[in-house]
Amino acid sequence: GQAAVLASLMITAIAMFPGTVRIMAALTAAKSPMPRTRPTRARLPLYSVLVPLYREAGIVPDLVGALARMRYPRARHEVLFLLEANDTETRAVLEPCLEPHMRIIIVPPGTPRTKPRALCHGLAVAHGELIAVYDGEDRPDPFQLHDAASRFAELATDVAALQAHLAIDHASRRFFPRQFRFEYAGLFDCLLPFFSARCWPFPLGGTSNHFRRDALEAVGGWDPYNVTEDADLAVRLLRAGYRLETIASTTFEEAPMTWRSWHHQRTRWLKGWLQVMLVALRDPLRLSREIGRARLGVLLAYLAGMISTLAVHPIFVALLCLYAIGIARPGDGGWVLPLIMSIAGASVTLSCGATALLMIAGARRRGWRLSPLDIVLIPAYWLAQSLAFYHAVVEIVVAPHRWAKTEHGLAVRPSTRPNSQGDARHPSRSAGPAHGGQAPYD
Repeated sequence: GQAAVLASLMITAIAMFPGTVRIMAALTAAKSPMPRTRPTRARLPLYSVLVPLYREAGIVPDLVGALARMRYPRARHEVLFLLEANDTETRAVLEPCLEPHMRIIIVPPGTPRTKPRALCHGLAVAHGELIAVYDGEDRPDPFQLHDAASRFAELATDVAALQAHLAIDHASRRFFPRQFRFEYAGLFDCLLPFFSARCWPFPLGGTSNHFRRDALEAVGGWDPYNVTEDADLAVRLLRAGYRLETIASTTFEEAPMTWRSWHHQRTRWLKGWLQVMLVALRDPLRLSREIGRARLGVLLAYLAGMISTLAVHPIFVALLCLYAIGIARPGDGGWVLPLIMSIAGASVTLSCGATALLMIAGARRRGWRLSPLDIVLIPAYWLAQSLAFYHAVVEIVVAPHRWAKTEHGLAVRPSTRPNSQGDARHPSRSAGPAHGGQAPYD
């Protein structure tokens, strides 16, 4: 009994850090900065945009339309679509859509067939001083390259990467896309700017990353074998002495529309984070020297808290349910059971309550509104995340490098192609800025 109480206390204590940080981020007004000055056209650096694609023929027209609207001099940037050699369908649809500053790069056959491997090949053939990474479903703010280049010009060279905000540009009544949409709002509009403003380490998103090329090359680019390549790269940049910041520019994305799609994506993310932790902690003393004790403490506390919470959340919920329906009675086990139940209740309340506050704050910055049902269903979303975590633990043993690809093109989204009046219905600064405003919907 005492061992169970001690374990519950330890887990709850570890879980308190990410929960507390979420609450702090929700209650503060941390915002990502915009550039204060803008270089002249002649002084803008060469920019390479890397877009890895695999079996994405259905979303190619909208993707090309979104990237064609980037307000950066055509002579100063290139867009490289990275295709696998056997993806002839995507290539056939893409080739007629290409503009002069765009080209297709065929990734040589080989293993593992992953996004980071394609990115490494793209980096090797790219010409830019700055590198941006976008996914196939992305619709970046047309000024994002210009803003990132301007911001890099203002910052010290130890800032290796800028993370743009990510947001979902379509509404849905389905459970998973709704929760995902508000989760993204809390993460990218509140939590990451909160970390960035304090120079704390934070995980990069898998897209809309902007890098200094020399920093990427200094750490060897992306790890082809890590299925959450953005998290791995963030840690390696930190170990090399670089810093990460966020920038107030938004890229609009598509939420996973089904449980299967969401589950595979979340399992891959969590498996990648487990890989990162296992690799980084092989030599914790060296890691501490490279990152610094304070930043390492923040990073490990956040990751350990997230993982421990996902691991025990279903257990705590089950205990509370048994306690509530009377199967586990207050008198059972003397003082031990009531204390464990109190600890479990505190852990579940903190996790779900902090998540709710962060979602509400993120939605408010986007001009969105959560319904009472969205709040009530947050515990169910946590249970789904725990299931994905258990799956990730199994996969890291039996299939550590398996890449579960997210299917795109399932949502009804605003079009990026011109309409009959010559307009372009796409997310822009006026339609959905990083702070405030409402993204357009069909």
